[in-house]
Amino acid sequence: MFQQAYNQQAEQMLLSAFTKGLAGTASWQVRFSSPETAEEALSISVTVSQVELQETRDGAFYATLRRWHHASG
Repeated sequence: MFQQAYNQQAEQMLLSAFTKGLAGTASWQVRFSSPETAEEALSISVTVSQVELQETRDGAFYATLRRWHHASG
């Protein structure tokens, strides 16, 4: 019983520390989602970061494509 309470307290402290260390969209999304564990918070933040990275890559690709199209046209 004592061990379970200790583990729950440790999990909450870890979740709080992890969440406070986040920045940007990942921070907002994790706080909005209210995860119950640090593992859930990590999963959300990684997913958001990957989506942002992909959007950046796609935007750079399309900007390059537009410049190439205008230069050749």
